[in-house]
Amino acid sequence: GDIIFGADSQVSSELNLGFYAIDYMYSFYQGEKWEISGGLGAYWVDLEFSIGASLDINNDPIFGGPVVESTDFNGPLPYLALVFEYYITPKWLAIIKGGYFQLEVGDIDGRLTNLGAKLEYQFTKMFGLGAGYDVFRIDADIEDRNLRSSIEYSYHGFQAYGILRF
Repeated sequence: GDIIFGADSQVSSELNLGFYAIDYMYSFYQGEKWEISGGLGAYWVDLEFSIGASLDINNDPIFGGPVVESTDFNGPLPYLALVFEYYITPKWLAIIKGGYFQLEVGDIDGRLTNLGAKLEYQFTKMFGLGAGYDVFRIDADIEDRNLRSSIEYSYHGFQAYGILRF
C-alpha cells in the first residue's frame, strides 16, 4: 500500500530468492572452427519479499502494532539466447553468450539480461572442465494491492564447472 515509514520507526525486510535454469540451443551456422547457436530458455524464479515496521510514540504503538507488507512470485522468466563458440584447438573451446527477455504478467513486469564468456577444455569426448565469467541481471517491477516495489538482482563473477556430454 501507500505507507510511509517515519524516521523514528524500526524497519525490517526479508528477501528469499531462488533461480533455476533450463535452456535449449540450436546451431544454425557452422564453420570449420566456429559455431553460432540460438536458443530458448527459462529461469524459474521463486521470490518472496516482506517488509515490516513499528513506530512507538511514548511507548504507545502507532497503527495498533507492527505493520507488515509482503508479496511473492513463483513462475518462469523466459529468455532468448545467442551463443558464439570458437574451437581454438580440438580440445580447447572459447564461448561468448548473451541472453535477454522482457515479460509482463499480471502485476509483474520483468527483464532478464545474461552475458558471459567461457573457456572449456575437453579431456575426452564426454568429460571436460570449464571456467568463465558471467553477468546476470533481473529487474522486476511489482504492483499489487498490497505492495509496490522495484527489485533489481544482479550477479557477476567467475565460475568453474565440470562438463558431461553425451
